[in-house]
Amino acid sequence: MANQFPAALVAAVTAIAAGETSDEVLRNIRVVDAATGEEIIRVISADTVAGTVTRFVVEDGNLVREDNAFATVTEERAIRIEWIVPPEASDDAEPSVAGDPAAQDEGRA
Repeated sequence: MANQFPAALVAAVTAIAAGETSDEVLRNIRVVDAATGEEIIRVISADTVAGTVTRFVVEDGNLVREDNAFATVTEERAIRIEWIVPPEASDDAEPSVAGDPAAQDEGRA
């Protein structure tokens, strides 16, 4: 009987950017301050390796305008990008049995 293992999870992304990262991914992640665990809202882009996050400026729950655009701020801080609901890895990511003689023999029996 073969061992049963839980489905592999997809590793969290290390960088995101609005307009570059797919909407499907953006809807399913959150950017979190690594020191406090608090979610960072209104994120435009984030990079965990560089330790930067660019976000819209929010005051009293509202976006702040500067002239004809919304104000943004780029901060250097330790962050994490977390899955809200971790997706499962596709079946294509599972190792092939081509290099496993025992697995090949099971198919011939």
